[in-house]
Amino acid sequence: YRPLTYLFNLKDASSQLMRWRLQLEEYDYEIVYRAGSLNANADCLSRINMITDSTYDKDYELFLKAKEKPILNKRIIEIPNSIRNATTNENILFPISGDLIITHLGIREYIEKNKILSPISFSDTNFFHIFKENDRLIIFYKLRETYLSELRAEQFLKAIIEIKTFCVLNEIKNFSTIRLEGLTTITNFEHIRTMFRYVFKDTEIQVSIYTEQSWTYEEKERIIYEYHNTPLGGHGGVSRTIKRLKMNHNWKNLKKDVKKYIKNCEICQKNKTHIKTKQPMLITSTVTKPFERICMDIVGPLPPTVGGDSYILTIQDELSRYALALALN
Repeated sequence: YRPLTYLFNLKDASSQLMRWRLQLEEYDYEIVYRAGSLNANADCLSRINMITDSTYDKDYELFLKAKEKPILNKRIIEIPNSIRNATTNENILFPISGDLIITHLGIREYIEKNKILSPISFSDTNFFHIFKENDRLIIFYKLRETYLSELRAEQFLKAIIEIKTFCVLNEIKNFSTIRLEGLTTITNFEHIRTMFRYVFKDTEIQVSIYTEQSWTYEEKERIIYEYHNTPLGGHGGVSRTIKRLKMNHNWKNLKKDVKKYIKNCEICQKNKTHIKTKQPMLITSTVTKPFERICMDIVGPLPPTVGGDSYILTIQDELSRYALALALN
């Protein structure tokens, strides 16, 4: 490595280079420089192969090619309602994170409403956890590792393919789920919906997507509280809070509601860093003759004099700097 050979041949080394040199001289070795053109047998670390999920990358390429034409699938149904109102005979699939932090209020309330108390667990090879409830299934699917993880479009497609495979293997003919959406234009709901149509087009499986999140104002505040006030939220700013919210929630005027909430957050207002703008230079007129403008000030209170005076009136001419000091009581 040429810099090391340079270090040992340097005559007037700086203090830092000299310290490095002294530390290296404690060892018995020889440094030989070999040009890159002659270094054909490079070590494995400098030629490490990047492992890529080529299968799903190929699937995404096929999806993009198919997306050039409209993809129709009547078995993918949008229901403008909250999944909290799903009927008792629907199979439900809930995408959640591997850390089991359920931030979606609809999923959480559904679990509380239906008293699903058994622990949810996943493994490295199994991303599904199933509860049997009367004549239907409640399925939890590990969509991401943590609730803050962002997914690329390829990962969303991979997840939908895994859901389809799971349904086929378990002979599940229908299921309902919530609206899935990412943070970019290629992971918005319209794009994800097209993925569902594409993946399930050759099956008889019916997928119902509950698209509406009709929260009351109190429920919206509760959701924003989870993403802003809790230790996981950390009282982030407007943009950061909105970014986290949109990973699981979306409603009309979401940005406006978040701004209003943070504006009224007492902790944020107390600890907010205000950016001080530099005030423009004050331009004043210049005096042209003595006593055209004078400056006056009162100094005190001071220890009283024999005559009882404890203040001083100071007067100064701005041009000549002539000054007067008069005692006042």
